Amino acid sequence: MKEYPKAEIKEIESEGQHCYEAEFTQEGKEYEALYSPEGKKMALITELKVDQLPEAIRKAIGAKAKVEELERFDLSSGNHIYEVNIKYNVPVFYTEKGVGVSNPCGSN
Repeated sequence: MKEYPKAEIKEIESEGQHCYEAEFTQEGKEYEALYSPEGKKMALITELKVDQLPEAIRKAIGAKAKVEELERFDLSSGNHIYEVNIKYNVPVFYTEKGVGVSNPCGSN
């Protein structure tokens, strides 16, 4: 985690087949990030409020879908993927344009 030299690691857990999620703090701020098994940062994760759901994703999942949790993955490529946990905590992944994509970590 060379990008965060003063990080205090809280937890690291396996996420799917291809990455690990690290929760840590640095200088009082909390972070979550995905890393490859080789230690390369894949994405910084930001928890968002449900009302921050991009409109294109809202249209893709349907206006009546009950979103339980929303996270934005800021990928190292500069793109963004949103993890949308719908009722029963089932995660689905979308680009900001509302296009469904696979889990960046592979399946669990």
